[in-house]
Amino acid sequence: MEFNAVRTLPRNAISMLNLQIGTKAGPAFVQLTRQFVPLDLINQPNHATSDEHSIVSNPYTNGPPVRAASQLPAPGKFNLSCRLGKRIATGEASVVYTLELDDAVQASTVHIPPLVVKIARPNRTASLAREAWFYEDMECLQGVAVARCYGWFEAELPRNSPAHAWKAKHVPREDEELDVGGLENERSNGAPHGMLEDRCWRPNHLSILLMERLGERIPPLDQPMTAQMKADIESLFEDIAHLGIDVRSGLRYENILLAPTTPLGLPGLPSPYTNRTHTLRLVNFDQAFKSGLDVWRIKMNLLQPLAKMFEDFEEDRRAFWDIQDDTAFGNSQTWDIVYHMADTDDEDEEPSKATKPGGRVLQRQWSQRQATQVQLSQPTAGSLPFIGSQPAVGSQFFINSQPPVGSQPLTSTASPDNSQQLVYW
Repeated sequence: MEFNAVRTLPRNAISMLNLQIGTKAGPAFVQLTRQFVPLDLINQPNHATSDEHSIVSNPYTNGPPVRAASQLPAPGKFNLSCRLGKRIATGEASVVYTLELDDAVQASTVHIPPLVVKIARPNRTASLAREAWFYEDMECLQGVAVARCYGWFEAELPRNSPAHAWKAKHVPREDEELDVGGLENERSNGAPHGMLEDRCWRPNHLSILLMERLGERIPPLDQPMTAQMKADIESLFEDIAHLGIDVRSGLRYENILLAPTTPLGLPGLPSPYTNRTHTLRLVNFDQAFKSGLDVWRIKMNLLQPLAKMFEDFEEDRRAFWDIQDDTAFGNSQTWDIVYHMADTDDEDEEPSKATKPGGRVLQRQWSQRQATQVQLSQPTAGSLPFIGSQPAVGSQFFINSQPPVGSQPLTSTASPDNSQQLVYW
């Protein structure tokens, strides 16, 4: 496929991803091929959504909106060669890494924005396949309300290969559950697609989404969420509601990121439904489902979850400032919560500090949220300061990067088993 200097790479142009992964044994090379996403991978609702979470249940007269014809050119055969960069986010279903393009690609006339790969955990590959389907369904909203997605790619990893060992170490399963959550959404409207059934457990495969890199989560916890920002968030959900997509199951403020920065990133496009150009993007659609309700009713069903999301953010802001309270630290310094993330294969090496704007992180207590403040107590002698339960291997929480001389590390009095770490994409 040929491109001229004024064109960017079409989102369906890449057919092969040649990925270099740095390991202790040396670089490992994996060739991933683009996967075809069947149109019927996600079941269409047989009837209107009607459950205890629905305010109303009147459906579209003729069913949910039919997917519009793609406006992309014919699929290309572009081979993209790149190196796996730093890990910038981790979650229950996947891990996100930056990509570094080969010099030859960077020197070409094709403009490729900063990219990331979202790598599925071995027991969450079906979730990634579902998410790939939703990105294709939201083609008209890529670069508008959601991230641009350049395809779903997979490769089989030989058991004794360096790449297999790397994945087992750096993208392990987080729990013992097989990937049944997405399948349950499908069973409510019929039998799940065989492609999803086959991907409930795939330890010997590398499955990724290739996506544009977005900005930080919004907003930093030391800043309030403005009325304008709340209106923009509500408008994002209105956009995807026009496509009959409901995301109540995964509605968290952590799934809202700033739009990519220009000139390296691609500029945002106006919404085809509201003509609004958003400064934010929605991510993580593995728990989304197609709804039989119309736009207005989907929006009504989101009112309560959105209110809860805004409330969660304010609670986390209060916790953020409580951590900086003079009574907790005995002085009036301005403190920052800085996230440390390992950017090397050696877990024994000192993690490198993330930049301050991208490094604010809070360990959030999901089961026992405290409405007013985080209760702090003395930990075991010699431990590092952290908030809530101990972070995963490879990450550490530091206050202002180093505790003051003579201070004692601080921990929460309660660390529920299901606490989750928040990181930036």
